[in-house]
Amino acid sequence: MSSSVSLDTHAPRPPAATLQRWQRLCGDQALVCLHLFAHSSQVLIYAQPHGSDAPVALQLPLGLDLLAQQVFGNRMPNEAQLEHGIMLVEDTIMPVATQIPAHSMLLLNDRLLHAVGRSALGRAQAHTHSVRREAVETLFNLLVMQAMHPQVPIHDVPQTPQAAAALLILREVLHHWQLESVLLDDQPSG
Repeated sequence: MSSSVSLDTHAPRPPAATLQRWQRLCGDQALVCLHLFAHSSQVLIYAQPHGSDAPVALQLPLGLDLLAQQVFGNRMPNEAQLEHGIMLVEDTIMPVATQIPAHSMLLLNDRLLHAVGRSALGRAQAHTHSVRREAVETLFNLLVMQAMHPQVPIHDVPQTPQAAAALLILREVLHHWQLESVLLDDQPSG
């Protein structure tokens, strides 16, 4: 995996109805959308989510399948694999941190990230659209406990390598981009 981030000049702008829905969710805050693909990830940064400006679109050389297959061996990760994954994700996302506007809102409309966000909320809070960083951290800590004791799967942890990779990426993004919470779009894409 390469560690270079590139500007994505061909990123499509979401339909106006989608942008309006996002504006209702985030108000006047800058908006960051993260999309995970098999071999790369895309970050869309809307400094003015309801304005006419096109987003800054960045392509990250970190793909969901690459992390799940090459680092996790297409299984739930053990401790060493999780630590290796953390280092790779940090190396990829850290350069982007300087481009994230202060007090931005991370919006999850990627289906897998949305599902991971819902898992972090738990059943008791299924009605809410906002997930605090602490809830994601709690779910990640359960993944770490499971990695330390792989013979005992933890029910609350999504049990696929792709979901584990998505959780790892989400946790690192929230931490290193200094985001306090994420919004869940009720109409996830992809």
